[in-house]
Formats: sequence, C-alpha cells, structure tokens
Amino acid sequence: STTDALAARARRGRRGRLTAAEERALGAVPMRLYRRYLSFARSPLLLVLVGVAVVATNCAMSAQQWFIGIWTSDLALRRSTGFYVAGVMALGMVASVLTFARTMLLAAFSRRASRAIHAELCDRVIVSASTRYFDANPTGRVLQRFAKDLEQIDSDLPGNLRSAVTCVVTLATTVATIVLVTPRLLAVLFPLAWVYVRALQYYRPVARELKRLEPLARSPIYTEQNSVAAGVATIRQMGLGDLMARRGLDAIDAGSAVSFNAKAVDRWFSVRMELLGNLLVLAAAVVAATASAGPIAGGPAPGPPPPPP
Repeated sequence: STTDALAARARRGRRGRLTAAEERALGAVPMRLYRRYLSFARSPLLLVLVGVAVVATNCAMSAQQWFIGIWTSDLALRRSTGFYVAGVMALGMVASVLTFARTMLLAAFSRRASRAIHAELCDRVIVSASTRYFDANPTGRVLQRFAKDLEQIDSDLPGNLRSAVTCVVTLATTVATIVLVTPRLLAVLFPLAWVYVRALQYYRPVARELKRLEPLARSPIYTEQNSVAAGVATIRQMGLGDLMARRGLDAIDAGSAVSFNAKAVDRWFSVRMELLGNLLVLAAAVVAATASAGPIAGGPAPGPPPPPP
C-alpha cells in the first residue's frame, strides 16, 4: 500500500544516519486513540457525568430559548410579565449552574487524563529510554513532546471533544425542530447537507496533514534555540552569529508557513460554512413567509373592531 511504501522509503533514508528523521502518522485518526485518551482518566463515572452535564447544559439553553419564544408569541399577555421574567431568570440560572458543573467536571476529567499521559511519557522518555533514543532524537524534538504536544492534549483536546458533543446535540435538536415545525424545509436541507459533506471531505485530509506538519516544523525551532544556548561561547569565538541567526530565522519561517497554510485552509472552510448557514436561514425565512402568507391571502380582510357598548 501507499503507507507501507512511504514507511519503507523512510527506513531506507535513515540508514547510516545517527539522527532519525521525525515521523508522523498518515491517514485518518483511528478511534482507538480516542478510546485510549478516555481510558487515561481511569474513571468511567466521571466520563458519564461529563457527558450528562454537556447534554443537560444544551437542553437547559434550548429550554430557555423555547420559553422566550412562548413569551414573544403571547401577544394577548394571557400571563403576567412577571411570570415570563421569572421563568427566563430561572432557566438562565439552571443553565448557568449546569455550565459551571460541566466546566468543572471536564477540567477534572482532563486533569486526570493529562497527569496519566505525562507520567507515561516521562517513564518512556526519561526513565526507560536508552542512550540511542537521545542520539537519534534531537533535544528540540523531545522538548516539543513535553511542551506544545502536551499543551494541546491539556487545553485543545478536551475543548474539541466538548464542542463535538455540543454540535451533535445541537444538530439533532435543530433537525428535530425543522421536521416538526417546517417539514418543507427538508427539501432545502438535504442539498445543503450534500454540499457540506463534499466540502468536509475536501477539507479534512488537508487540515489533518497540516496539523501533523505543525509539530514537525516547530521542532527545528527548539533545536536551534538549544544549540545556540549550549554553544554560545563557540559561536562568538568563531564568529558564527549571523549564520546561526539565519538558521533560526529559517526555522521560524518554515514553522510560520505551515501555521499560515493551516489558518488559510480553516478560513476557506469557515467561509463556505457561513455561506451554507446563511442560505439555510434564507430558506427558513422564505418557507416561513410563504406558510404565513397563504392563509392571510386566501382569507377575508379583517374588519374594523366593534364599537364599545
């Protein structure tokens, strides 16, 4: 296969070299990695509580929006304004408490998982690694594992998982609302969903590979910084300051180029998603306007109010 051919070519290129080339994964991220990350917390109960808190928070926010919709549709004010204000405030307090609980539970879960990952990384790199490992991997590459890679696991990964669950719940709620309220909008929803899937299939492989290239482009920056710090006396004695500065700037330029391309791809996808969202809102407005204009156009014109007795 293509993956085996690339791996074999990389092994042939590493023969006879002391420093090994940094490897990166190919293809989609397997689900076993996500399961392994979730297992690092070693607390199924905490994982269940996090999922319940995320779903409950979204349900509370949707309930608040639903209650506000009932308030705005009550033109005759069959209930007092204080009733609606109290209801909105109560649902807002419930949503705030659930949001706080979700944040605390997610922080506790990610903290347990991050400590376990850090302990295993320290055991494999610092305790159990041989001298050959440090000869084959520069110091900058090792620092990259303990710096940016762990930062992404600590900060980005829990937030991304929470956002994924939130998006799934919100999407399910939105589709259910569309089916119940305006089923005719499904005629527009399916073509937009097809366009979204096509754009996602084009975007995901590029974004995934650029995300994997970022740490590879960042490792030489750490390596150059460590080399300059360790050999500053030799660099001054030999007059190599300009050369080392140029090498450091080249490494920074390479890392910035990868980050710039990743941001450009992200903006490319965001613009198209915003366009699809605007088209969906326009279609919903047109369907709602035609649905409300039908009975009004066919019915009699309202007459003047009756005189008071």
